[in-house]
Amino acid sequence: MHWLIDGWTIDALDRTAKRGGSVARLSPRAIRFLGAMADAQGATVSRGKLMDQVWPGVYVGDESLTQVVSELRKKLQSKDIIVTVNRGGYRLTVPIEGRDVDNLHMSRRTRTSLSIDADTLCIEAVECFARALEGAERTSVDLAAQAVAIAPDYADVRALHAALLLKRHMI
Repeated sequence: MHWLIDGWTIDALDRTAKRGGSVARLSPRAIRFLGAMADAQGATVSRGKLMDQVWPGVYVGDESLTQVVSELRKKLQSKDIIVTVNRGGYRLTVPIEGRDVDNLHMSRRTRTSLSIDADTLCIEAVECFARALEGAERTSVDLAAQAVAIAPDYADVRALHAALLLKRHMI
């Protein structure tokens, strides 16, 4: 699956953005964000809807969405590609060309994408646990459980979930 946006070729499966000799690696969340924006076809997308589409079934704060937008602006080398709409959300200022939204949604169901989603949740779980804030253990276990639900065949994901459960009960 490839898109063109402001001269960048976005490969959703490889999570790369290429233009000229520049290559930027994009996070799974950035790819999901672009998918949500492609669905909107230039319309403003609310922060709530973006959070639901970029982090399905996971509660995250507004700063997580802000970080994804910042990542895309930096890696696509333009602050103007994504506009912040006050009290509205975000909007793309340039069209996404060559997109096939149905293929994007299908690719999310592929084994590779599921692995990326599960890995991302695992990373978030470990980072959350490391923060050691009140409730962090529970949140980290919940994130790992979501990773298991996404990719139950991955032994590493199941092992992390089990380890976090054990650590939570030992604290």
